[in-house]
Amino acid sequence: TRKIAGRNGGDERGILSFTLRDETATVNVTCWGSVSSIQQMTESFLINDLVKITNCQVLEKPDTEQEKLYNPTTSVNYRLSVRDGLTSAVWSPYSALIPLL
Repeated sequence: TRKIAGRNGGDERGILSFTLRDETATVNVTCWGSVSSIQQMTESFLINDLVKITNCQVLEKPDTEQEKLYNPTTSVNYRLSVRDGLTSAVWSPYSALIPLL
């Protein structure tokens, strides 16, 4: 989790980056929002939790040195952008779904 200054001197914003994986692909995700919403998101899920993201922005992954240096290599050429108030991200602990298996 990182904090950055808001646009035009606005409120401080939070950023959370992570990588999603399923049986076929991996994709990097960047979440943008208020510091409190990003902190809540950080505390809401753990490794191996199931994540459902809707209405996210799908962006082409830039082919830059910065991208290669600071983001994990993924199997796809795009990344997801999750924005506070525009995107729905729901976390489900994997352990809560074990009885369903």
